[in-house]
Amino acid sequence: MTYDETAYLKRVSLLSRPARVAWASGAAELLWPTATRLRADILNSSDTELLRTELDNAWSFAEGKTPNAGGAAMAEQMIPDDEVEGFDLQHGLLQRVAASVAYATRCSTSGEAQDGVWAWRQVEEIVDVARQDRADRHEPDRSGLPDVGVIIPEYLSMLGNGQIETFRMALRTRAAPLSRALVPD
Repeated sequence: MTYDETAYLKRVSLLSRPARVAWASGAAELLWPTATRLRADILNSSDTELLRTELDNAWSFAEGKTPNAGGAAMAEQMIPDDEVEGFDLQHGLLQRVAASVAYATRCSTSGEAQDGVWAWRQVEEIVDVARQDRADRHEPDRSGLPDVGVIIPEYLSMLGNGQIETFRMALRTRAAPLSRALVPD
């Protein structure tokens, strides 16, 4: 299956605002363990804590609390610049993680379905980049990287049925194996 942004936007638009925020936050949650596995010279611990705080704030809004209006701007400032010398695969992975947090935080203030769809686009792109990296090194893809086009409909069904906590638990179950596949030991 492939990532169908137009179809996902239609489905996410039908969700309640808290479910749309949960959807956007879910993309960042799925990628979160990857941020903690990356080199410290790319993202220091205080930046990691700030990104985590912003992601937790977005989840809090999905649970009915007031969003942090400045959170998206803070998260966007931590997205690594791909123009820096030495930009590599790990920089690219972190760029996608930070962007997914920024989209989740922005969705908590805007309520826009498009922010949620763009957050999940980061998941698709991070998996694509990892697959391409393996192909460039002529390595077989035995990594267990998911087909994002398959897992998205499954997750959307959970949110459509109001199962935000089930959705969050499912993400946590998949997050660690995805992180190990993206950033091997």
